[in-house]
Amino acid sequence: MNKWYINKNALLLSLSAGFADLGYQAVLTGFPIYMFFYLKAPIYVLGLTYAVVYGGGSLFGLFGGLLADRFGKKKIATFGNLLIPILSFCAFSTNIFLTVILFSLGWWARNLRTPARRGMLSDVVSVEQKSKAFGLMHFLDIGGAALAALYFILLLYFKFQIKYIFLIGVIPLLISTLCIVLVEYKDEKPSLLKETASSKVYQQKSDELQKISQNVLWGILIGTTLFGFSYYSLGYPIITLTQLSGKDTIGALSYFIYLFISGITGYIVGWFAGKFNKVKFLGLGGYILSGFGSIIIGIGYLLHLKLIFSFAGVAILGLGLGVIETLEPSIISLISPKEKISRQMGKLTAARSIGLFIGNLAMSLLYISNPYFSYEYAFFVSVIAGGIILYFGRKAHI
Repeated sequence: MNKWYINKNALLLSLSAGFADLGYQAVLTGFPIYMFFYLKAPIYVLGLTYAVVYGGGSLFGLFGGLLADRFGKKKIATFGNLLIPILSFCAFSTNIFLTVILFSLGWWARNLRTPARRGMLSDVVSVEQKSKAFGLMHFLDIGGAALAALYFILLLYFKFQIKYIFLIGVIPLLISTLCIVLVEYKDEKPSLLKETASSKVYQQKSDELQKISQNVLWGILIGTTLFGFSYYSLGYPIITLTQLSGKDTIGALSYFIYLFISGITGYIVGWFAGKFNKVKFLGLGGYILSGFGSIIIGIGYLLHLKLIFSFAGVAILGLGLGVIETLEPSIISLISPKEKISRQMGKLTAARSIGLFIGNLAMSLLYISNPYFSYEYAFFVSVIAGGIILYFGRKAHI
């Protein structure tokens, strides 16, 4: 069988990711615009909102991973996915507090199901297919997000109310849940007493290989946390480009470009992942490259350069994210025993969310002083994150 073959179950899980993003990414695109320009929320309120959303999300991601390994991945993935549409109703309120609550609940449900769905994907493909499968998932995931940003821009241009644009997303979110339900997957509850075959194989590795695997795991967790310090919500570049151009559609367009490039990058990286060292490429082509995208946006704002300069920075951020979102879960799946996949994925989700909690607080405070300082901060932290994963994974050959 062709090593690049992707089976029906992997395709359904990837389509689930695509339809989910087709639903909720329109909300993510419009949320900062709704908060900042419609509800007139100060920029620090937006920063606090993202901090609460992502900070709480870290707990739900960790909890979701534990629940998936305990009660079954498919059950938790389905349950969490069913609750995501809550965020589609956030613009039906003109009360900032209630808007934030609805947005948060939907996002936390998304974090709850993410480790379980990633664990399912890892289980339904062979070792050789893992990077390709995660690349395909990211491609469809981001493809759905890009289409969501596009229909948000078009409907906003034609004067549709934001609350109704958000509500459209409920339909693809329900289709996303249906895709998970259709996956032929039998949940296995791991026994607390009986050792599984995969855990025996894992424990029979040499001490050196186990140490390398643990170093890589910690490197990714620390690196992605630090990257989260700098990987702010794209709400800030959306606001920056909206301020520079005076048009909210231009700000939303930056999000579309970011997502489009990220999706294409993820698919290409997944296809060729077997030809390079994944850990080193994650550090250089993921974290560090993203840092340069941030500083370019900052310089464009500071020097009042043409919009094309800031768009270039957004594009580079998209390249970096495509690498990161494909290789992080792929590496985790390769170094973890099967019965611990979801909880390890939960740690990955939690680590990123903790970083986003701190990052969005820092970004909002620095943005108030001068937007350039926030992007400069993001650059340095991303480079440090890249250095950490390169150090921890220096002996890994994955």
